[in-house]
Amino acid sequence: DLHSFPTRRSSDLEMKETNMAPRRRQSLEALLAEYRKAGKSPAETAALASILSARSEAGLSQQQVAEKMGTTQSAIARLEGNLARGKYPSLRTLQKYAAALGKRIELRFI
Repeated sequence: DLHSFPTRRSSDLEMKETNMAPRRRQSLEALLAEYRKAGKSPAETAALASILSARSEAGLSQQQVAEKMGTTQSAIARLEGNLARGKYPSLRTLQKYAAALGKRIELRFI
């Protein structure tokens, strides 16, 4: 979850998603390694992993998420691509994305 930011170093983060296809898992792990190499904080790396793995966990395609959000598959592809590049959408858009996946966002200041 987005509220579960780790307190340990980003190199210690582990992918806990077991339902993810091996190829998608490798892609996400490679992306997270790049994120860590770029000096992103453990919180940013954990948030990215949580957001990008949520769709796999939900077992939904981009098209299915798009239908639930009332948008297009290409808009979801852009959203996920931008997330991978560290460009976060508005909180409202993330809330809609989370709701389409049967999730919710919990944000905390610690």
